[in-house]
Amino acid sequence: MKISVITVCFNARDCIEQTINSVLSQTYKNIEYVIIDGASTDSTLDIIEKYRDNIQVLVSEEDGGIFYAMNKGINRATGDLLIFINAGDSFYSPETLEQAVSLINKPDAKLFYGDINVIEENGIHWVKTFRNTDKITLTSNCLCHQATLYRRELFEKIGGYDEKYPICADHELNLRALIKYKLKAQYIPIVVCNFTMGGYSTSRKNIKNTSRQVHEIALKHYGKFRFKLLRLILMTLRNINFPDRKSKIRLRRIITDLFGLNI
Repeated sequence: MKISVITVCFNARDCIEQTINSVLSQTYKNIEYVIIDGASTDSTLDIIEKYRDNIQVLVSEEDGGIFYAMNKGINRATGDLLIFINAGDSFYSPETLEQAVSLINKPDAKLFYGDINVIEENGIHWVKTFRNTDKITLTSNCLCHQATLYRRELFEKIGGYDEKYPICADHELNLRALIKYKLKAQYIPIVVCNFTMGGYSTSRKNIKNTSRQVHEIALKHYGKFRFKLLRLILMTLRNINFPDRKSKIRLRRIITDLFGLNI
């Protein structure tokens, strides 16, 4: 199974080498590496050129932003699975992709999502798990695109990223796949990537716009009534004083099974 790892970048001289090394150090060898550069004017391309023999596709030209470039990467990639590890991102370990492929066991699933190692601006690390993600969760929270692998058929069926959402087009794509097209997903129980806080979607400058876009996208795909109902369920679960976390998870699973809210 070939995996296309796609990196988009622009003037990323301070972090692009770390990202490239993270990809090239993977023990899984059937990798196609695609780099889409937005015509960088710093030394980014000089750094990339050092690794050119191990980069199967390199494009450097002006583009329309992150998701424009990611769509370009989709069109250039030829792998069976696609994952985006953009400049500044990195895989959690050299064994990440090898582990991920070994855990994929749902042949009808079109996207596979794992956990992330969150790195706060003060350097503190902690793991955020997506194990219990369901359609209730996705009314207000997003899967992490750096920790999600997509089958090529998903993009062929539903198209690419909607560029009118400059911050949360990844969330829109996932909801389009899971809700509109009812495609299947599989959780893979590994930490896939390092996620550094303070990036484009989590910066102080964009955090309000991120929340606004997540809300808008959820309304679009769930519909007003269903969205309000799921948000009510979410708030109710948050406000119940459960004796322990397991009880809360158990009740939530009963609800998701009963109303078909699993992903």
